Amino acid sequence: MSRNVAMWAILFWGAVVWGGRIAIIFDSESDLGDRGRIAVALAVSLAAFLALRASSFERPIVGLYAAVTAYIWIRSLVVVLSDGRSAGFIAVHALLAAVSLGLAAWAAVIVWRAA
Repeated sequence: MSRNVAMWAILFWGAVVWGGRIAIIFDSESDLGDRGRIAVALAVSLAAFLALRASSFERPIVGLYAAVTAYIWIRSLVVVLSDGRSAGFIAVHALLAAVSLGLAAWAAVIVWRAA
């Protein structure tokens, strides 16, 4: 698939997954780690979108996007699995992780093949 599809998919998926959590960033009662992870996830999603759109600095930025996505979702799955959450909660997070990781890998493949 094309760079444009990946670019818009990253922006859309970032908005879907993290957009509802923006309020957590500004909530002083929230865990500082959660606030940081959400802010970084939003920032690298936007940076990856912009890099793919402009075709500049795309390799390092998409690489960063892929690394941050992998860290956040692998960490999230470990936490969710060890917290004794319900099967439904685990399934939703596993699906979010799978789509996020797949999208990051897809963007990385597009960029590396173009070089």
